[in-house]
Amino acid sequence: MRNTLLAIVVAVLLPAPIVLAEPSSRPKSDKPTASGRLLPLKAAGAGGPAVRELHQRLFYAHLYLGLYSEAVGDETQAREHITKAVHEYAGADYMSDVARVHLILRESKKKSRANL
Repeated sequence: MRNTLLAIVVAVLLPAPIVLAEPSSRPKSDKPTASGRLLPLKAAGAGGPAVRELHQRLFYAHLYLGLYSEAVGDETQAREHITKAVHEYAGADYMSDVARVHLILRESKKKSRANL
């Protein structure tokens, strides 16, 4: 059910078709993160987009996956996706600024928990 909801959220919100693969113990993406927890993204390059378009698609995919992960309480995956969106794919636009602010808030929340 959770993966179905994620697929619906991503399909509705993203400007380009991106398909999510089911998470498994074996990473399916070419470049998994150190934790290997990021959901692999497929079809971001569908239609052979230009580099700028591909970066934009990947930015929104990771941003929305991060926001979804946060909404369902998966803090680790939320942080990984939002960090990846900001550090690897963010541009100079409004939504990139929103992602940066969101990342700053997540980092300050993490620091405040560490001080408890």
